[in-house]
Amino acid sequence: MQKNETNPGPKRLLLTGGTGYLGSAIASDFLESSWEVHVLKRSSSSLSKLPVEHAFLKFHSIEEFEAGKYDAFIHAATAYGRKGESPEDIEKANVNFPLSILRKIDLSELHFVNIGTSLPKELNDYSRTKNEFIEKVKTDFKDLKMTNLILEQFFGPKDGTFINFIIDKLKKNEDVELTEGMQFRDFIYFKDVISAIKFTIDKELIGDFPLGLSQARTIRSVVEEIKMELGKTEAKLCFGAVPYRENELMRSEANIDKLKDAGWKPRWSFEEGLRETIRNS
Repeated sequence: MQKNETNPGPKRLLLTGGTGYLGSAIASDFLESSWEVHVLKRSSSSLSKLPVEHAFLKFHSIEEFEAGKYDAFIHAATAYGRKGESPEDIEKANVNFPLSILRKIDLSELHFVNIGTSLPKELNDYSRTKNEFIEKVKTDFKDLKMTNLILEQFFGPKDGTFINFIIDKLKKNEDVELTEGMQFRDFIYFKDVISAIKFTIDKELIGDFPLGLSQARTIRSVVEEIKMELGKTEAKLCFGAVPYRENELMRSEANIDKLKDAGWKPRWSFEEGLRETIRNS
């Protein structure tokens, strides 16, 4: 995976989603491992989460990106549909955009890592397009060296997702309206997601790999554990105040045997990750 034998230099990583929570953590981790990280970004993207002065950190405009040669390409960008995006906009972000990048860059020595989703494609436009993209890649790029990580629910300090939403509400002593909370979810700490990404590149693992803790727990139990960890709060947990979503997925849990058999295992328990998240949120 070196660029040449006489003067290899640092390995080069192309990264989408590098200005977001998980992407910026990926960028920082690879920079610490002496990779040269090339972040694809929009002109309007905030760089506040990134070490912008780092000599090995490079930025490229999505609108003006040109072909290049990289050792690895991690696709961590995604449109969830939480900002009122149309189905067409979500399709452009989750399917058309990453396909256009793959068509531009040199794939001969590239290891492509896709951060996918465990959600079934029938659930919503986000899950539909994420699954559509990976199906398209498998059809159009048959010789591509690719790892598809089928990611469950990741979390970390100040990540803006469900666990931090609950933490913020309870810290403010605000009541929380919830469903009955009997959906089972598999939560994995973000540092383990990054270690799995690096592992698949180091070991050149090819194929689909579910990624979680293989420890599904109910949303109700997670929320109750957050409240217990926080200690004294006057806030009430109002289970049943909100109906389940249409087509609600009631159980999602990764089988990580393939990654374990290859030699990877998570280092953070849910409880350890939760305490770290609460402490730093």
